[in-house]
Amino acid sequence: MEFALVLPVVLLLLLGVIDFGRAVSAYVSLAQSAREGARAGIYPTATDADIRSSVRTQSIALGVLPDDRISISPVYPRQSGDSLQVVVSYEFNAYTPLLSALWGGGVMRMAGSARMKVE
Repeated sequence: MEFALVLPVVLLLLLGVIDFGRAVSAYVSLAQSAREGARAGIYPTATDADIRSSVRTQSIALGVLPDDRISISPVYPRQSGDSLQVVVSYEFNAYTPLLSALWGGGVMRMAGSARMKVE
């Protein structure tokens, strides 16, 4: 009898921990993707398409990111000494209602960014 009372709570907590781990993994992937995109774009000959390709390669675990989720500033052509910023955004969907309730809905918006100087 006690097991039947405790099992739903334990399962909900376990799924919450799994969802939290997925959220942290997605955030780390976003930050790494933005960093690699900025690293690919520090050369004056690197185009916006090169940066987007690098971001997509690094963020393969998040699925295909559309162009409107990858922000590049300033746009191509860039000059030596410019400060290049790459921002990658993503909408994380939680599996459990426990984490969804913490941020007020089923979708959590995340972003990773990186800034580097163009060589």
